[in-house]
Amino acid sequence: MLWLPLFLSETLDYEDQMIANLSTVLDSGAIVGSMTLGYLSDLTYGKRSPIAMMAVIFSIIISFVLTYEVSVMPAGLFFVLMFFLGLFISGLNNLINAACSADLGKQSALKGN
Repeated sequence: MLWLPLFLSETLDYEDQMIANLSTVLDSGAIVGSMTLGYLSDLTYGKRSPIAMMAVIFSIIISFVLTYEVSVMPAGLFFVLMFFLGLFISGLNNLINAACSADLGKQSALKGN
């Protein structure tokens, strides 16, 4: 995602405001994804693997579509797909980070630190 603004400005001729809006949409997807994937993980009694696998599969599909269709894709559809990409990729990242932090906090070797 680091090179996305440069790609959008040079390849697709997006203006700075449109790139900023797309970044906001991606981050909004990450916020919604963190809560949604966490809630779904709670519904599966804390089993994160099925939720993680679902998120990875959906993000692969979205990435594949974006890779081959971004040059002919309408801007609205591009924004929607980027929202869901943020939901599945960044949401999953946040879910894994939170789970690791919670699990580390329960370690007896770390008590008092």
